[in-house]
Amino acid sequence: MIISFSITLFVFLMAGLTPLLFRNLKSEEHNTDVSNYHLGGRSISGILAGISSATTSNSAFMFVAMIPLVVFGYGFWAWLLIGWTLGIASTWIIIYPKLKRLFDKGESETYLDFVANSVKSKRLLFKRFSAILTVIFLGIYASGQLVAANTTLNVLFGDISWTFVIVAIVIVLTYSSIGGLKSTIYSDFVQAIVVIIGAILLFWGIKEKLIENSDISPISYIAENSFHDLFSKPIISTVLFVSGWALGGFFEFGQPHVMVRVLALKNEKHIRIGTVTYLVWFIILSVLVISIGYLIKSISTIPEYNMILESSQDELFGQSLSLFLEPWQIGLCLAGFLAATLSTADSQILSASAAIGVDWSDKRKESNKKTLQLWTVLIGITSFVLFYIVDFLGLGVYKIITLSWALVSSAFVPPCVMLLTKRNVSVSLMILGALTGVCVSAIWGMSSFAAFLFEGVPGVLVSLIILIIGSKKIK
Repeated sequence: MIISFSITLFVFLMAGLTPLLFRNLKSEEHNTDVSNYHLGGRSISGILAGISSATTSNSAFMFVAMIPLVVFGYGFWAWLLIGWTLGIASTWIIIYPKLKRLFDKGESETYLDFVANSVKSKRLLFKRFSAILTVIFLGIYASGQLVAANTTLNVLFGDISWTFVIVAIVIVLTYSSIGGLKSTIYSDFVQAIVVIIGAILLFWGIKEKLIENSDISPISYIAENSFHDLFSKPIISTVLFVSGWALGGFFEFGQPHVMVRVLALKNEKHIRIGTVTYLVWFIILSVLVISIGYLIKSISTIPEYNMILESSQDELFGQSLSLFLEPWQIGLCLAGFLAATLSTADSQILSASAAIGVDWSDKRKESNKKTLQLWTVLIGITSFVLFYIVDFLGLGVYKIITLSWALVSSAFVPPCVMLLTKRNVSVSLMILGALTGVCVSAIWGMSSFAAFLFEGVPGVLVSLIILIIGSKKIK
């Protein structure tokens, strides 16, 4: 188990370092070029951007949160992924081409610098405010990935699980700090493949155990129960639930660590292939995850395996690996899961380091490669500290990830909308809107209302109302 696990992690590291083989690290131009480090030289293909965005957006949540939601709840939660898919598709088709067009016309080299074009004056003040929010919220988001990884590893390795978490962080910081965005994207590509392989292995392992120990037909069980569960609630509740998560997916353009991949594309034409690649990968993983949840639910009715229901929500995935797979398969599948967490954590760390290392000052030319690398490492260490704080609070992976996504969306979706609609907004109004939206999302997310409507929706809407009322249309 440890051998296959370690080999796969080494492959991720090598994938992250691959871009370094194709460029001259000693060139003066590379050492002073912020665009090369944080935007991959704006040379990313649509396939790479689509795969990388998909793995970055849909990480530990799919394994540690979605599978237990089906097992301990029911398949109605599949509507979450359906709504999310609709929202993601809408953003890639409608919003990203427009934002990419605006970005390419300007001189911005980071996401926050681009978003700062939404204010009519005092851009640096808004960038610094945004940088603080980015470091805090993406730091919490990244720490949520580490909590998920540590919880699963603890099930399999016990008290030494934190050692593997440290190794994972070192791997992430190594290729992220050395190669920047390109390294994270190359690593994401390999991780995306391993994630699907790992999910297939777990699906197949449970299916075989179910066939050996019962007369239940796995495919029939999944089909019959999923259809029943999807339509088990009143249509109004279903529509509200799906709409909320569709908007949650639609708000992806407010996520710096995802949006930067679109900004890094060679040109606007690559968005189309990126859309197809993203959706194909995500739909395949969604089907596998929902199916795994139903198979676990089915096999838990067999006395030999009903102890799996005694696991906590965050521990269920790790228990499933130990019960249904061979040691070498566990290592590979576990590496695939860790890959899912790494693909999000490395992107968030890199985006947060751009916020402080570049956007805190308007003197971009002074941000040489060594400075950017240093900030990447420091932000990574900060995320590790936040990991212990978040783990101590015991919120659970589902709540950490969904709330973090909502808070980031509340802060950055409204400024992007102001850019797209060409409205003139003062910096004080923009800050007020962001803070209000963040507070509304936080309050909503910690209440029972979050079970009916994704917490990011009310926060974004309130912020947009404030900005629209207090802004003017640019003629």
